[in-house]
Amino acid sequence: MRQRVVSRMQAYRYYDFDLDIGAGAGDFYPVRVLDSPAGQARGALTLPFDRRAFAGQLATLEEAMWDPGGDDTLAQAQALGETLFEMLFAGDVRSAYDRSRQDASARSGGLRIVLRVNAAELAPMPWELLRDPRSGEFLCLSRATPVVRYLEVPLGQPEERLEPPVRILAMAASPIDLPPLNVALEQARLEQAIAPWREADKIELRNEN
Repeated sequence: MRQRVVSRMQAYRYYDFDLDIGAGAGDFYPVRVLDSPAGQARGALTLPFDRRAFAGQLATLEEAMWDPGGDDTLAQAQALGETLFEMLFAGDVRSAYDRSRQDASARSGGLRIVLRVNAAELAPMPWELLRDPRSGEFLCLSRATPVVRYLEVPLGQPEERLEPPVRILAMAASPIDLPPLNVALEQARLEQAIAPWREADKIELRNEN
């Protein structure tokens, strides 16, 4: 049973959809697909809203998040996520995204959206709410389309100071008020991820449940 779980994990991998939002002029921002299964593409992002109105909409949503019982919270998040999706994935960028998703799916994998926001005024936008109106899915909630923000930091590669083997204590918790955690699967994922270093005696792993 455990071998079958590891085999399924090995078959599923992620392909990057590397997306860059450049510095803009006014409400116009250049968008580039730097790398993807479908190759490169260029497009433009145009803000479809007044900045002050959007700031108010975002503030209203943030306040609603503190009231999970509110009926409008999810609807507001969905509407905002679809607005962000439509303005980011447009034209050739949308075509490259759709082809990349199809290609990744055909390879039994997922498409990881790597988002580089180089326009400082766009960085605070909640890109994690990106929602495809065609499928009705928030991208970051789907295993097939995780969203990752990429930050360029002017730091060099740190020197390795640890002497192997590195000892790792892995502990699993499954709170009773949440859906049960598949501990065996999580353990298999961890062991698979560090397998090359364990075989080279650079890592020692101890599991606690």
